[in-house]
Amino acid sequence: TEDVAYLLARMAEVYADVRDWDNAVGSFQGAIRVHKANALPPPGPDGEDGKDNGADSNRGDDLDVAALLHRKGNVHIYRGEYDVARTCFEACLKTRKRLLKKEDTALVASTQYSLAVACHELGDH
Repeated sequence: TEDVAYLLARMAEVYADVRDWDNAVGSFQGAIRVHKANALPPPGPDGEDGKDNGADSNRGDDLDVAALLHRKGNVHIYRGEYDVARTCFEACLKTRKRLLKKEDTALVASTQYSLAVACHELGDH
């Protein structure tokens, strides 16, 4: 299943490289779905509902999803879909701020910049 997410993400990158925006968005979305499905903790006494109960056990998966959301947001920028791009960047930023803290300010700053671009294009200064 990790292989499926990886292949979908790679396909999305290739589609984006050749400016096939529709297939890039679809492949990124597929990779995001696979990562999210794999990130659910197994049912058990501490996670009967299948939700993360505050542990960072899925930290890597969450950061992978954030990266995919950022890349998907970039594709939406190229398509002129600034409202959808903003939604992707906001979700990415929320996750990166929560998990990275002070570890990697460049990733947070990059997402903030991309979010600012989308907001600027929407006239939301």
